[in-house]
Amino acid sequence: MTVTNHAALTWKWGTNYWLQLGTSGQGYLTRSSGWCVKGSNAVVYAVASNRHHFVRWSGDTNGCPVISNRITAVMSRPRALSALFA
Repeated sequence: MTVTNHAALTWKWGTNYWLQLGTSGQGYLTRSSGWCVKGSNAVVYAVASNRHHFVRWSGDTNGCPVISNRITAVMSRPRALSALFA
C-alpha cells in the first residue's frame, strides 16, 4: 500500500479457533477440519460405511451437545474431535 494523501486504515480482527476432525474405523464426517469463528457452533455428523456402525465421539467433547451421530462443536476454544466406527 502506498499512501499518497491522508488515509485511514481500519483493521477488523476476529478470533477464530481450529476444529480438528478425524475418524477411526470405516466411516466419514460431513465436514472437514478448519477454522471456525469464536462463539459459533460447528455441526458434524458421523456416517458409517456399509456393514459398519457409529460407536461414539471422542476427544475434546466437553460442552458439546451430542445426539446420536451428531455433535455440535461449541467453538469457545480450539477442539479436536474424532468419530469411532466399528
